[in-house]
Amino acid sequence: RYNYSVNNLVYLSSGVNPVDIEYEKLNGYVYSAEGNSLKIYNGVNGALINTIITTNAIKALRLLYNK
Repeated sequence: RYNYSVNNLVYLSSGVNPVDIEYEKLNGYVYSAEGNSLKIYNGVNGALINTIITTNAIKALRLLYNK
């Protein structure tokens, strides 16, 4: 996450090597796909909210909104 006030990057979590990351503006969540796990982080403080484990590896991540 980029912090404008200090002109620097802020890491949400250490030791994370995602294949894809998506930011959801509505709730401010950051979705991170790594291997077969999808991790959801709080976009403000970087706290891990939830982890979802899948049977297959996640290769791409796209958020779709239903209007």
